[in-house]
Amino acid sequence: MTQAAPACSCTMLKFVRGLTGQPISNLVLRLYALNTAKKHLLGTDSTQTSVTDIAQTLGFIHMSRTAQDYRVLFGELPSETLAASA
Repeated sequence: MTQAAPACSCTMLKFVRGLTGQPISNLVLRLYALNTAKKHLLGTDSTQTSVTDIAQTLGFIHMSRTAQDYRVLFGELPSETLAASA
């Protein structure tokens, strides 16, 4: 991202923080965690587990915030992904 923009990396990091209110490291970790959750949801039998079980196993605390972020990223709720994996 910094190679395409004429700004230095510190300017880019400040821009991301100003835009999102979070350091970029938090955003990268959140994206990784949500992608990991999706892999678990797709690889699980929906009759054997729930979205809450998977979320708690992965360390998510705020279920509604997680579901909201998941929907923004993947265009569907975690429960819809789990149902589709059946």
